[in-house]
Amino acid sequence: MPIAVRSEPVDLDTWATALTRDAAASNNPALVAAAADHARFTAALGERAEVRRREILLILHGTRGERAAAQAELERRVGETVELLRAAGVELQPLDGPQTVQLLARVLDPPGPAAGSQLEGTVTRAC
Repeated sequence: MPIAVRSEPVDLDTWATALTRDAAASNNPALVAAAADHARFTAALGERAEVRRREILLILHGTRGERAAAQAELERRVGETVELLRAAGVELQPLDGPQTVQLLARVLDPPGPAAGSQLEGTVTRAC
C-alpha cells in the first residue's frame, strides 16, 4: 500500500484577510470581533514561523483481474481502512475520478500540470 506525504507552505496572511472580510458581512458584532482577533493571531503566527499544510496520500488498489471483483475488493479494503484509521483519529476522504486526476497532477508535477496539458486515461475512483 503506497503512501505519499506532501508538504507545502500555507499563506496565512491571505487566509486572515479572507476571514476578516467574510466576518465583516455578518450582522453579529461579537462574531466580527472574534474573527478579527483570530485573524490577528493567525497573521502573527505566520510572522513567527513557517506554517505548513501536510497531505498524506494513501493509495489502495485491487488485485483482481475482473472489473466487478476488483471493485468489490477495493470497496471492502476502503471500508476496512476507513475504520482502522478512524480509530486512530485519522479521517480518510475517498476521491472520485476527476478528484483523483487533479490530485495526481498536483502530486506528480508540483505545482500542477503545465498550462494546456491534460492527463489522459480513465480513473474511476480513488481513496
